[in-house]
Amino acid sequence: MWNLLQRTRKNQKSGRDVREAGWTSLFQAVAEPFSGAWQQGVKADPEAVLSFHAVFSCISLISQDIAKMRLRLMQTDAQGIRRETRRGDIARLCRRPNAQQNRIQFFELWLNAKLRHGNTVVLKIRNSRGQIKELRILDWSRVEPLVADDGEVFYRITPDRNCGITEAVTVPAREVIHDRFNCFFHPLIGLPPVYAAGLTATQGHHIQENSTYFFRNGGENGHSEQRGKIQPHDVFTGGCADGGTTEDDR
Repeated sequence: MWNLLQRTRKNQKSGRDVREAGWTSLFQAVAEPFSGAWQQGVKADPEAVLSFHAVFSCISLISQDIAKMRLRLMQTDAQGIRRETRRGDIARLCRRPNAQQNRIQFFELWLNAKLRHGNTVVLKIRNSRGQIKELRILDWSRVEPLVADDGEVFYRITPDRNCGITEAVTVPAREVIHDRFNCFFHPLIGLPPVYAAGLTATQGHHIQENSTYFFRNGGENGHSEQRGKIQPHDVFTGGCADGGTTEDDR
């Protein structure tokens, strides 16, 4: 694989992680579904939220449906008219982005990452001549956006063998495609839709979990047992609310 740091190391700049300025919670946006949830012991586990049927089905259906849509690569001809083209390096990349995935699988993973994390980062794999030969989608948890003092953007990528990266590297923004949306708190950090639905999904997950425990116990309601006998004058019925008296006492 072409060395991504070949040009970066010649003029390396100190970049500041966007997480240093209080952005850590944005990378685990659903960890605290509402203000003060941490103090109350309420936590929206991302895996539990994803396992909720409504969240899972929405992400799965949206990503699969969009991935199946045909791509149209347009090119402007000499007369200024836009026409569809199926030739060239870009068209080849669209047909087969990398050796592991076809077009549908590639864009399905693209949408999955964007809907789960609010960000999709695609690494450009180049050959010895600097031409893009593959596109690999990175794991968002392994990517750290960096901003230099002059405003230039870099991305620090921790080892990811799926993309052929065996050691941590820092690449300029031109070497990646960063697709993001819902950038409410920082222009480089997107928020997933789960950020707004985390508490609802957690509630639904706990309801199903408690229901499972209930029916696993045979569907029996809980009751308490106490030794001894109950005297007739101590019996309280729902129809008598006058200090525990019974019909016989009247």
